Amino acid sequence: MRAYLLRRRSYLEFQNEVSRVLDHFEGNALVEEVICEISPETARLIERGTLDLELFPEEDKKLVGPLLDEIKKGKVTVGWLPDE
Repeated sequence: MRAYLLRRRSYLEFQNEVSRVLDHFEGNALVEEVICEISPETARLIERGTLDLELFPEEDKKLVGPLLDEIKKGKVTVGWLPDE
């Protein structure tokens, strides 16, 4: 069974000193933060761009509500864990 997640993705920009200590070339690294697990229905609504909070299942309204602005801006997206 697939687990659907809300995730926030951003880029960590290395500074010169950090790059030197980590022996890493100057550049960016993708950082992904898993926020919470959501239902498949909520995942479908978000992926379709349907962001009317009233349409979400009751158990996910509290999770999605505070993140709605970030979801609209594309800062928070839907991800999933692969089927086992």
